[in-house]
Amino acid sequence: MQVRDNNTQLLYGLFQSICGWALDTGYKDISGMKNLLKLAMVDTCHKRHEDKSTLAGQMAIVADLGISLRNVQYSLKALEEVQDLTSGFVKIREIQKEITIILLAEPQTEEQILHEISYLIHAPHDLQKRTLKTILRDMVKKDILRTSEENGATYFNASGPHISLFDTTDLSSRVSGLLTHINAYNNTIGRPLYKIFAVSHSQARGLHKAIHEFLLGTGNAYEHECSEANSVTKPYYFYIGSAPNKNPGTRPPISEAILEVIKARFNDPESTSMIRNHWYHLTPSAARCVYNEVRKFVEHEGILASQESDLREVHPFTFYFGLADRQRSDSIEENQS
Repeated sequence: MQVRDNNTQLLYGLFQSICGWALDTGYKDISGMKNLLKLAMVDTCHKRHEDKSTLAGQMAIVADLGISLRNVQYSLKALEEVQDLTSGFVKIREIQKEITIILLAEPQTEEQILHEISYLIHAPHDLQKRTLKTILRDMVKKDILRTSEENGATYFNASGPHISLFDTTDLSSRVSGLLTHINAYNNTIGRPLYKIFAVSHSQARGLHKAIHEFLLGTGNAYEHECSEANSVTKPYYFYIGSAPNKNPGTRPPISEAILEVIKARFNDPESTSMIRNHWYHLTPSAARCVYNEVRKFVEHEGILASQESDLREVHPFTFYFGLADRQRSDSIEENQS
C-alpha cells in the first residue's frame, strides 16, 4: 500500500491496531469488518446531522459520503437492528453479571454457561467460546468466581462473599451485595470522601451515571496498565454510594449516611440513590491513583451540578466514595469462619 499523506497514514495505523486486536480475539471476517466500518461511517455522519429532519439528514449523509440514498437508508436500518439486538453492542459487565446470577444457583461448566449466555455474545460459535473463556479467566483472577474439579470436569462457582448485585428479583444477591458494601467500608484505607451536594433529582441521577462510568473507566485503565507491566498486584475495593439527605442542614456521621443509602437501595430500588462495589487488581500506588482521580471527579462534578441547579428543585444529596483493602477483608472473613 502506498501512503500518500499523513491522514491516510494515521487511518491506516488505526485500522492496523483494530485488525490486530480482531485477529488476537479470533475475528477474521473481512467482509464483516468492511460492513462494520461502513455502518460506523454512516452512524458518525448521521450524528452530525441529528438536528435536521429525517430526509434532510439522509440527504446530508449522501452528500458527505458520496453514496446513494438507498444505500444510506439500508445502512441506517441495519444499524438500528444491530443496536436493538445488542443494546449498544456487547458489554462485558452485563455478561459478568449474568454469569454470576447463573452461578448463584449452582456451579456450572464452561459449556453450560455458554449455553445460558450465548445470546449476549453476537458472534460465531467459535468466537463466543473464546470470548467466554477470556471473561471467565478474568473473573477467576479477580476472585469473582472460583473453580473446582469433579469427575474430570472444571466447574465454576460464584465467590459468595464478593458478589455485588442488587437484583430486585433475587434476595440473596441483594443481601450479599449489601454485606460486600459494609465489608468494604469496614476495611477502608485512609479517609473516604464524604460530601453533601444540593442538586435536583435529575442532576443526582446524571451524577450517579457519570461517577459510575468514570470509576469503571479509570479502574479498568489502571488494571490494564498494571497487567501490561506485569506488576505485583493485590485486590482492592472501591465503594461508592449516594442518597437524599433526609435531615437537611445536618451532617450525620458517615456510618449513618451509609446506612441511609443502604436502606434507600434495599427498600426502594427505584429511588434516586446509588450503591456500587468495584474491585480491581492493582499495585498500592495505582489503587491510590484511581481513588484520587475519582475523588477529584466527584468533587468537581458535584460542585458544578450544585452551581447549575434550580434553587426551587434542589435537595441535599449525600455522596461518599472510599478505597478498601479487599485482601485484608478476605483474611478477616477466613478468621471468623
